[in-house]
Amino acid sequence: MHAKFRFRRRFTAFLTAVLFLTGGPATVHSAEAESGFRLGTYYHEQFQEPIEDVVPFDKLTHVIYAFLRPDVNGSLELRAPEKLEKLVSLGHAAGVDVLIGVGGWGYAEKFETLAASEESRNRFIHELMDYVDRYDADGVDIDWEYPAPGTSAQSFEALTLELRKELDQRGKILTAAVIGSVAVDKGMDGAAGITDEALAAYDLLHIMSYDLKGNNGNSPMWYSWVSLQYWGNYRNVPKEKMILGVPFCARPELETV
Repeated sequence: MHAKFRFRRRFTAFLTAVLFLTGGPATVHSAEAESGFRLGTYYHEQFQEPIEDVVPFDKLTHVIYAFLRPDVNGSLELRAPEKLEKLVSLGHAAGVDVLIGVGGWGYAEKFETLAASEESRNRFIHELMDYVDRYDADGVDIDWEYPAPGTSAQSFEALTLELRKELDQRGKILTAAVIGSVAVDKGMDGAAGITDEALAAYDLLHIMSYDLKGNNGNSPMWYSWVSLQYWGNYRNVPKEKMILGVPFCARPELETV
């Protein structure tokens, strides 16, 4: 990481995700061709520094803008349109895919409600595709933390498959942030809530192998290994679709070093 990615007391979370092998439907970029890895990051709307100062486009294959905020009726809110517009412009100039992230921590109940209704799902997808088209984004990242087994899982699957259909018509990709695992053959509820049918619809999975030991990013190394084994071997996700998410972050309520 560049020295400019420094820790601060105020929130400047920066998540980098790494894929172990190339392949899959996403565009092959120069960074991927040279390293044999896919490298991505989330860029958060709250960042105050200029985008070009914090995003190393020359080392990345994709960037996810965080976040569009969903509401229970399926509507979406974009709080910093100028940042999304600039991120796409800079990313495309560097040959980097830019995806629009939706949700994030704390939006599970709103996802639950909007995905349970055909009317609100339709509104959600219509508005999301409008943002994709308007800003020329390369795809969508769904960050529903987390669908639970049962009704929630069925709603997640319905939303995923309908969204997949719309993105296919545009030649765009669909990715998801998913929970890590503490066992190689049994996922937590947030993993079990993603059905096999929904799982197969995603081009890439961003596996969140952090925050196991408190909400500060900290996790032991075995958590990453077990998470990859669960999603890869137990859930049969091809290795070219798995991206390991690791944190580089500071939080306002915690001291940093």
